[in-house]
Amino acid sequence: MSIELKDYFIGLSKSYKSSLVELYEISRHALQFVTSVFKTIQHEQSIEYLGRSLNNAGIDSKLLDFFPPNKRDEECFSRHFEAEDMKALVDYHLKNQRRGQRDIFITRLTSMMSSEASIQEVTTYAKQQMKESGLAEPDVAIFLWDSMMSSVDLINTRPDQVESQTLRQINQWSKVLEAFTTSSKTEISLLLRVQIFCYEDAKLIKFFAQIVKLLYKLDVFSENAILYWADKGAKPQGKAVFMKQMEPFIKWLRENEDDDDEEEEDDE
Repeated sequence: MSIELKDYFIGLSKSYKSSLVELYEISRHALQFVTSVFKTIQHEQSIEYLGRSLNNAGIDSKLLDFFPPNKRDEECFSRHFEAEDMKALVDYHLKNQRRGQRDIFITRLTSMMSSEASIQEVTTYAKQQMKESGLAEPDVAIFLWDSMMSSVDLINTRPDQVESQTLRQINQWSKVLEAFTTSSKTEISLLLRVQIFCYEDAKLIKFFAQIVKLLYKLDVFSENAILYWADKGAKPQGKAVFMKQMEPFIKWLRENEDDDDEEEEDDE
């Protein structure tokens, strides 16, 4: 490494953000150069600091642009930076890519639901994205839930109409959710997302049990998933409040489960 380049790195450490912007503008294809820069920043600070710097510079989603045109793919990116002992940057990039896919996915789904697209259209789009992006079913189910609720204007909804608006939305799109909750793992993941969603929105806290019961009635949640959540799967956020709300329903589910077991024994 030349003395001039070493001097550049010393100056770079004092002003990462402005240097990264300049770096992207004038050296976007100099892979060896940016690798040294990223490694210096990560070594002197941390991967979190490097990530924030890339984000502030507006190039966190453009890292592949630094590669030669014939090597701008995820495999080349991972292979290059792992060889440079920078797996943390590879992990950051993959996480950032998934976040970008999620944002695009949710934005499109929200738009479709708000514009009254058909259940078939939304389901087809979600399945297509799931296949093309390699998304797992639990992730898609959560994205659908977030999109579904984002298309409801709860902020400007009168307090006495929050419950009806929310339940109406669930009724309308339950068939889409049902299509993407084909395993217990997905059901539990979605139930945990509903828990956090209700916990984070003060208007929905008192309606958690009604939401879960409706999703059970509409065949989105199974008895087993709900009982697993109650026994050992619930997150700590709002757990005491939600458990109290769910007590009568959980009791009913357990009694129903016992009745089914007795009927099976009688049949034998």
